[in-house]
Amino acid sequence: MRKITIENYRIQKEYPRIVAAVAQALARQRFIAPIDVFLSMGLLDADDLTKWKRGGTPYLERVIRCNLA
Repeated sequence: MRKITIENYRIQKEYPRIVAAVAQALARQRFIAPIDVFLSMGLLDADDLTKWKRGGTPYLERVIRCNLA
């Protein structure tokens, strides 16, 4: 896996999806929360988020559908 740096982050395949998710969140509210970005990108299901908030999932990383590295 190639290291992401200040010089190359814009060429990463996920970059356009992240930009779109951030823009969507900013249009809805005046701040960005990582969870909003994960939901918007389809990396986190709303039901899984609810389970995590209620303690049904021990840690959020277990249900996020991406490689967090």
